[in-house]
Amino acid sequence: MILASRPSLLVCTALALCTPQARAQAPAQAPPAAPALLPPRVLSSTEVPYPEGATGDGEVVLLLLIDAQGVVQEAAALEGAEPFASKAAEAARSWRFAPATREGTPVRSRIRFQVLFRAPAPAPEPAATPPAVGPTEAPPAATGVEQKPPPTRSREIVVIGERPDPSRSVSLTRAEVRQIPGTFGDPFRAIEVMPGVTPIVSGLPFFFIRGAPPGNAGYFLDGVRVPLLFHIGAGPSVVHPALMDRVDLYPGGYPARYGRFSGGIVAGETMPPQKELHGEYNLRLFDAGALVEAPFADNRGAVLVGGRYSYAGALLTLLSPTIQLEYWDYQARVAYDVTPDDRISVFAFGSYDYLAQRTATTTLPLFGTQFHRVDLRYDHRLGNEGNVRIAFLGGVDR
Repeated sequence: MILASRPSLLVCTALALCTPQARAQAPAQAPPAAPALLPPRVLSSTEVPYPEGATGDGEVVLLLLIDAQGVVQEAAALEGAEPFASKAAEAARSWRFAPATREGTPVRSRIRFQVLFRAPAPAPEPAATPPAVGPTEAPPAATGVEQKPPPTRSREIVVIGERPDPSRSVSLTRAEVRQIPGTFGDPFRAIEVMPGVTPIVSGLPFFFIRGAPPGNAGYFLDGVRVPLLFHIGAGPSVVHPALMDRVDLYPGGYPARYGRFSGGIVAGETMPPQKELHGEYNLRLFDAGALVEAPFADNRGAVLVGGRYSYAGALLTLLSPTIQLEYWDYQARVAYDVTPDDRISVFAFGSYDYLAQRTATTTLPLFGTQFHRVDLRYDHRLGNEGNVRIAFLGGVDR
């Protein structure tokens, strides 16, 4: 059944529930014929004002419980978005109906009632009144200059998002790096394919960035400076690939937070703490690595452990007993959300490399480096406006 009212179109379907008193009145001598069931009829106005602050059209389906006197006892929204649903349910409780009847006896009923909202048309802007012309003044003559139309009403649009630094050339995620041949899934290995980067020798991770030599470039991990990105200068990166989220290249004009370098900046960002157990491992001819992260405290915190160890030295000893090679790295992080907007975390990572040549009388070091970092942070999120970070960093370089 379709019911119409002045402000909107209303559709309802009634299913009446017979009360025990009504069933007692049915004749018992012979099987009764199908009872005559009439749905409720609207007696009062069903006008629902358009909600304040709403935009666009809306549609709400209500479930109404109407008693035998035609009073709406319950009104609940089955379908529809806010604020239309609340407005329609509130207005429906004051409606009045002629109750549903079964064989002429009023009974309670539940019906579905549809309310359609139409956004009011915007008020027309007042037309500009032409300037009055005095009795002795002649109207201005046509000059052939095109008259500009009246200015339209402006509309404010707010865009919320992260604006990249203007000097950042390329930002590669790990998912993108996996598709680049020759990177072995290592985000730092993808630096070679970025614009403005020229390797000294293809396959070696030493780069000229916009003409600056490798020694004048800065390397950072989560804003923490590291002396080098790759083991033994040419091996795998000093951070497990599963920990990396993206790698950014600043070929020039980099942000002031990175300090002073005449060349470019290579900045890696780690994955944020995850709320589920996950891990990854890799096994290669010359080294093995693994990383695992697990949540705790009802997913308010997460602990991560990862690293890589090389057994290439044992293989080289079989081929050349005079060569000694060792390298390993580690990463550990604990993060805890004190509140939805406050997080404390500790991130520790380090690397060790040693390459030497043995002689009959001594061991000659050819390459050796070791560094360790511990970063303690407190982060506070300022909604969509940004965030505040307080950090304490300690480290050792050898």
